Amino acid sequence: MLLDKILAVCSCSLLIVVGLLCAAYFREDAPNIALICVFGGFILGGLSLIVIMGYKSKGKVSIDLRKQKGELEWSVRQKEPLDTISSATPTDTTRSDEAIDLCQKGRAILNDVGNVAQAYDYFTKAASLDDNYWEPKANMAGIHVIKGELKQAYDLANEVRDTAIATNNNLAFSNASLIMASAMETNIDPLMPADKKKREYEKIVAKLEEALNRSPHDVVVRSAKIKAKIIGGFAKEDIDNEISRCLADEKFVEEFVTVLNSDEELKSTFCDEYSEIAHRFFPPEQK
Repeated sequence: MLLDKILAVCSCSLLIVVGLLCAAYFREDAPNIALICVFGGFILGGLSLIVIMGYKSKGKVSIDLRKQKGELEWSVRQKEPLDTISSATPTDTTRSDEAIDLCQKGRAILNDVGNVAQAYDYFTKAASLDDNYWEPKANMAGIHVIKGELKQAYDLANEVRDTAIATNNNLAFSNASLIMASAMETNIDPLMPADKKKREYEKIVAKLEEALNRSPHDVVVRSAKIKAKIIGGFAKEDIDNEISRCLADEKFVEEFVTVLNSDEELKSTFCDEYSEIAHRFFPPEQK
């Protein structure tokens, strides 16, 4: 943040100085132009300050494209991520061999950390061949999150959810809900007051709860929901109770450990604040 402030101040000062120098140059021959230079320098300097500081205050999107069991993981925000993960064994809900081939080409590019624009093009063509083929649309929505195009990501994921409802596809509904949660989380200003921030996370939790109502055993969605509650500052008792109810599910424990291991700060907070159950996830020698 200090570097951002220095950059903003330097840019503002430079524009003001340029304006004053131009004013000095035109003062004798063209006083009107000199006056414009003075005002222009101050106005442009002020605008540059607003633009730079305003841009830096927004949530950031960090791209984490890693080859791991064929998965592509989107980690939104650098310190407070909710992860959207495409399946390591993706499904293909279409009878169009051409659409499947195009979608697989897009996945291959993403798995190899290739040209995202080319992958998006393949997904677009695949989706155009079958309106109910949700997998390429979900990947397209994920790419929008990566690019910071949050409204497009949310709207497209919402379209996938509508298709999932019409076709009674709970996997598609869960996947789309995770992407929508990611888009919502990325749009949160990290500098907003804690009470307002919690309200934003309440919306995210509600979105994930909708997916859990359809797929109560989805450990990825469950883990994302609990993580959102921890980040959003929900009541400790609420979080403690929800985690305790899931401890018997080994798949949940494995998934939640993976989630915590991806964020050392969150892992440390969890082990400190939930020490009574943290040992179930991390034996003392692993903390």
